[in-house]
Amino acid sequence: MSERVAIQEELRNRLEFERHITQVSTHLLNVKPDGFAQSIDAALADIGVFFKVDRAYLFAIDHGQQTHSLTHEWYAAGIQSERANLQNIPVSRFPWVMKKLFDNQVVHIPDVEELPIGAVNEQEEFRRERIQSLILVPLFQAEQITGFFGLDAVNHKQIWSEDIQVSLRLLGQVFANAFAANKLDLKMQRLAYHDALTGLPNRKLMEDRLVQAVARAGRKQSRLAVLLLDLDDFKLVNDTLGHAAGDDLLCQVAHRLELMVRENDTVARMGGDEFVFLVEVDESDDASEIAERVLHEVSAPVEINGHRIVTHLSIGISLYPEDGESPESLLRYADIAMYSAKTSGKNRFAYFDSSMDDHAQEVMSLRFELGEAISRKELMLRYLPCVDLNSMQVCGVEALVRWDHPEKGVLEPGSFLPLAERSDLIGRIDHWVTRSVRDRLAHWLSVQPAMRITMNLSARELYSRPQLDHLIHRLLTLFDDPSCIELDVAESSVLLNLELAFEHLNLIRQKIPEIRIAIDDFGEQATTLSRIHEWPVDTLKLAPVYLSNLNDGEKAVGVLHSLIQLGQNLGLCVVAEGVETAAQCDLLKRLGCERAQGYFFSNPLSSEQLDTWLVEKGKA
Repeated sequence: MSERVAIQEELRNRLEFERHITQVSTHLLNVKPDGFAQSIDAALADIGVFFKVDRAYLFAIDHGQQTHSLTHEWYAAGIQSERANLQNIPVSRFPWVMKKLFDNQVVHIPDVEELPIGAVNEQEEFRRERIQSLILVPLFQAEQITGFFGLDAVNHKQIWSEDIQVSLRLLGQVFANAFAANKLDLKMQRLAYHDALTGLPNRKLMEDRLVQAVARAGRKQSRLAVLLLDLDDFKLVNDTLGHAAGDDLLCQVAHRLELMVRENDTVARMGGDEFVFLVEVDESDDASEIAERVLHEVSAPVEINGHRIVTHLSIGISLYPEDGESPESLLRYADIAMYSAKTSGKNRFAYFDSSMDDHAQEVMSLRFELGEAISRKELMLRYLPCVDLNSMQVCGVEALVRWDHPEKGVLEPGSFLPLAERSDLIGRIDHWVTRSVRDRLAHWLSVQPAMRITMNLSARELYSRPQLDHLIHRLLTLFDDPSCIELDVAESSVLLNLELAFEHLNLIRQKIPEIRIAIDDFGEQATTLSRIHEWPVDTLKLAPVYLSNLNDGEKAVGVLHSLIQLGQNLGLCVVAEGVETAAQCDLLKRLGCERAQGYFFSNPLSSEQLDTWLVEKGKA
C-alpha cells in the first residue's frame, strides 16, 4: 500500500470515528434514564467493532472507598467477561496505571510485555486477562476523575495513533458528560417521585404503586391493605420546639417505617405528618399485626435537641377488595378509618366500615359548627364531685365541658374536644372554662371553704410557651386565691415530651406556688415509674381501668394497692377515678385511698344542681 493510500485510509478511518463520536454523543445525551445502561453497552459494542478490538469497557472510581469497578463491558465472541473479577479493586493495587489516569494522561500500551518495571502489578493482571495491547482514557468531570474508558486487544497487538488518542479523549469526555447528565436526570426523577425531606416515595409515586398493586391483586385474586398513618399531636412539636425539630421527628419516624417495609410493600409520605403503607396480606389479621408493630416501633422515645419525645400514631386500614376496588376509594376509606381511630383516643388503629362514612361527614359538619358554638353560648360546664373517703364529704369538683348542640343534644367532650385540639379553638374553650369557673367559685367556697376546683390543662397550653404564659396571667388575674385551683393534665400529654412538660409544669409552680397540679389517668400509658418521683405534681388520679380490672382477682387488687402506696410514699394525694359501686368504694377505703370520684357518688352536675348537692351534703 502506497503512502498516499495509507494516509487516505487513515483519514477515512478518522472521519468515520468522528462520525461515531457525534452519533454516540447525540444519542447518550438524549436517552432516558431507564434506557441509559443499554445505550452505553450499545455504544461500547459499536466502538469495539469499529476498532476491531476484543473488549471495550468503562470503569467507575469510588473516591470515598478509593476503589474502582468495571461497570459496563462489551466483549467479542470467544472472549471471557471480566466484570465479576474487577469489582471494588483498590486504586493502590495498580499504582503505575492509576497515577497516569489521575494525572489526566492517556495510558497507551502497544505491547504489554514491554511495560516498565514499575508496572509489575499491571503486567501480571493484563497477562491474566490475556491482553496484548490496550489503551485507557480518563473520564473527568468538574476537574475530578470519575472513571476511565478502555479498549483491549487480546488476539493481536494494536497501536493507536496520536490523532486517534485525541479522538478517544473526546469520546471519553462524551461518556463523562453522558454520565453526569444521567445522574442529574436520575436526581430530578427522584425528586419528582420522592419526598425531599424523608427520601420516602411521595404521594405521586405511592398513587402509581397503589394502581399497580390493585391491578396485581386483581389478577392474583389476592388481598391488599392500605394503612394510613397520622402522627398524634405533631403540631405540638412544631409549636413548641420549632419546625426544624418537627422535620427531624418526621425523618426519624420515616426511617423506622422504612426498616419495616418488606420487599413487595411500599411506605410513602403523603405530606405533612401523614404516611401510607401498601401491604399485600393473606388475611385481615395480617394488617392488624403490621399496625400493632408500627404503633410499637414508632412509640419508642426519640431525642431531638436534648428533648425526649414520645410519638404516637393513629392508623386507618382499608382492604381490597372488601372495602373498595379502586385506589381512590381505598385511600379515602383508610383516611376515614384513621380519623375514627384518632377520635376514639389516638394511639390505635381502626378498620374501615361503611358506617364510618356517614360519621366522617358528620364530623366535618361538627368541626365547622364548633367554631360558632362558643359565641352562640352552646358550650356548658358540668361538675363531677370528688369525695374524701374518710369523711365522705365533698372536697372538690372537676369541671367538664359539654356541648348543648341545637340538633344533636348534649355532646360528650370526646366527640368535639379532639376537633378543637387540632385547631386554635381549644384555646378559646380553655379561656371560656376558666372564666365560667371564676364566676361560680365564690358561691361554692362560701358553702364548702375547703373545696378545690379542677380544670383541664390541655396539651396545647402545656407545650406552647405563649399559651402557657397567657394561662398563668389569666389565673393570676381571675383568682384572688389560686390555692383552690387544681390543673389536671393527662399522663399521655406529659409523656409527649417529658423534659419540656417538667420544665413548663415547674414554671407554673414557680409563678403560682399555691396552685396544685394533678396527673389524670395515671398508669394508663406505659409510664416509666422510675421517674415518677421527679414529676412536679401534687395529685395522682388513678385511671379507671384499675377499678374495672378488680374482677381479675388478688393480683389486680395488689396492683391498685401498690399504686396507692406509691403515691402516698411520695407525699402525693391519690384520687381513684371511675368509682361505680359501693364495693369499690369500700375496697378503696381498706386500701387507704384518700379520695375518689365517679358515678357512685354523683353524675356530673350543672352549677345549679351542684349548689343544691353541696347544701345537702353539708347537712348530712
